[in-house]
Amino acid sequence: MTERREAPKTLPGWIWGGLIGCAIVMSWMGWNSRKANHKFQAIFGGNANLKCVENSGRLYATRLGPIAGVNAPQRIEDFEAIAEPIEVSADLSRRLQKVLTSPSSYYLGDEKHSCAPRYGFRLRFICNNVPLEAWICLECGLVAFVSEGKAVGGGMLVHGEREMKELSRELFPGDPGIEEAAK
Repeated sequence: MTERREAPKTLPGWIWGGLIGCAIVMSWMGWNSRKANHKFQAIFGGNANLKCVENSGRLYATRLGPIAGVNAPQRIEDFEAIAEPIEVSADLSRRLQKVLTSPSSYYLGDEKHSCAPRYGFRLRFICNNVPLEAWICLECGLVAFVSEGKAVGGGMLVHGEREMKELSRELFPGDPGIEEAAK
């Protein structure tokens, strides 16, 4: 007959070390995930605004340009509507919402942008009769989220910039300003 060995009463040190290491890595990953989620929500000015962009049923787009007499526009106050708002089709709206609400579209690092944005258009999402606007700069990829005329958040569309440029061409077909900025 084979001899039966008794199981050890304690785990070897290398197993304990592995378990503790896994626990540390899992905790770090959870903390990083919460931090990234918080940064992502801050882009929109909070979770309620993120949900508004995700779930808005109607979307309107308006072409923007610098206010007359402003040579170097840099703030949202330096821009105005240069055309009437248009209602965005359901399909295009869904694709714009997908780009804007995807964490992978944005740079979530700590560096700040250093360009002077030239907002080409804004998207207006309506939630509970309150508008939330996404002001889009096609030159640098900046998105500023604006509520009641004040910027409440913003981020850089680093990974979603190319797709946003393509969608902007569909949104404003044949517009020379959009075509130039979206190159």
